[in-house]
Amino acid sequence: SSYLNAKGGWSRKWGLLYFDYAIKLMKRKGLKTMVLCEGPRDSLRFLRRGIPAVSVLGAKNWGSFKRGLLEDAGVEKLILAFDGDKAGWLACRKIYTDVRKFFTVQYLNLWEASPAWDPITRTFPSDKKIKRMKKEGLLKGELDPFNMPSKYLRIVEDCLK
Repeated sequence: SSYLNAKGGWSRKWGLLYFDYAIKLMKRKGLKTMVLCEGPRDSLRFLRRGIPAVSVLGAKNWGSFKRGLLEDAGVEKLILAFDGDKAGWLACRKIYTDVRKFFTVQYLNLWEASPAWDPITRTFPSDKKIKRMKKEGLLKGELDPFNMPSKYLRIVEDCLK
């Protein structure tokens, strides 16, 4: 995982980046909602707008221990905001499957704004086709919470109410 920067498996077990700050912000605002996203830039964008958010640091690192941390902190509602690429879509599916039994869950389907998303089959093309699309200049980047339009941030803010 590209997020590992220290020896050991700390991110697999404890890797909810900005957890303490986000929990304090959530409680200070009297909320029970947390945004769950992929990377540090994503959660920083939400936090900067006063939206409690933590980063998973890769969906492969998601597990029941992290879910328990959120439960113990008093989170009742999760907003999943993963990147609009294939990895973000798969991460959202994996984490949603786990957390829906424990929290009220909503998600931003940023992948539907991605040029790689096929609205007919509701899937992404094969990795080989994505590589070809990038080479041909059809994919210049994928939408993520760090660079998403402000309208998505307003949607999240509305979900906090």
